[in-house]
Amino acid sequence: MNGPNRLLRQWSNLPDPRQGIGSQTLSVLFFEQIWHHCLKHWTSRHEPWDEEFGKDVIARLRNLVDVCSPEGQDVVNRVLEVLEKQTQASLVRPQVLILTLATSTARDTKWLLVLPSGAIAILRGTECVLRWVTCYYLCVAAVERKRRERWKATVREVIRRYVPVRGDPPQWLMPTPQDALVLRGSEGKVGGCFQNLQFITPENWGFEPELTGCPWRGRLPSWPEAEQYDGREQPNTRRRWFKPRRWWEDYEDYQ
Repeated sequence: MNGPNRLLRQWSNLPDPRQGIGSQTLSVLFFEQIWHHCLKHWTSRHEPWDEEFGKDVIARLRNLVDVCSPEGQDVVNRVLEVLEKQTQASLVRPQVLILTLATSTARDTKWLLVLPSGAIAILRGTECVLRWVTCYYLCVAAVERKRRERWKATVREVIRRYVPVRGDPPQWLMPTPQDALVLRGSEGKVGGCFQNLQFITPENWGFEPELTGCPWRGRLPSWPEAEQYDGREQPNTRRRWFKPRRWWEDYEDYQ
């Protein structure tokens, strides 16, 4: 595809983490329009993408390198290589939440992936073809000094937002297919209405399937890809201070 929304990359033969799918694989499409959307996150001084892509790549992104130029192609290749590896790691583990917008068709699903870096990736699509929508760090992960702890902070925040508190005593219980979820921001505005939430491999999210109601206990099994730093550069241990975020900045994927 040519033009402003041309296809930059197609990742094929990615593992499908859904049970009962057999040997089916996934394809993920990454369009140029999404590249420009993600730039605001990759170049933000409040999100630790320099630890994933390298400081030199971030500097070139901030200079708004032309993706059609030879230099731009080098940057595109380096960034998308990292994202592909992290996407595959999230699908292999898996650390995936699949849900459906209440206003969408039954086959149009949203995939939320927690990446080894601790960032969230949002994909949407039908059946086995997904398109990349966005990726970003939640505040709770971005301010975490230790990279190996960021994915855990993200998982806890996802549970807090998506899982209902029920029962006596009150506790987070695994949503059922019949449950509908309405997400609201700090100002009470509706961020999205969802149904049919599927936490793929609940144990990886800290649920206890052997207990009644499958409660969340927060015991997260080890994830070597997330907990072992790759050694490309020293981890950034400075604390990031945030200006107050508008409520939709952490809910942009709900649209």
